[in-house]
Amino acid sequence: MAFGVALMAGRYLWAARRQAPRLGAQAMQGARAVILDWSGDTGHVLTQGERWRARGGEGFRPGESVEVASMQGLTLTVRQRPSEIGAEVDGVTGDGGT
Repeated sequence: MAFGVALMAGRYLWAARRQAPRLGAQAMQGARAVILDWSGDTGHVLTQGERWRARGGEGFRPGESVEVASMQGLTLTVRQRPSEIGAEVDGVTGDGGT
């Protein structure tokens, strides 16, 4: 059993070593964020436990889940999450096939 645990730990460490560390703006890309407030194309989001100024091309509602597309200075650019886009399409056409 100890051998199995050691083998699993070794595989995990080897995989982690092959991946480059993500720092700064690179680490923010793709992160999930929640809209706190939004007006026009700007507002504030909560991501990784911190409140950020954000902008985006769409109108968002407070509580909506979004994805960080990029970061310029201290402002995040957000977009609708890919999984949310599919859910919206299903919601519009998901009338039970009638």
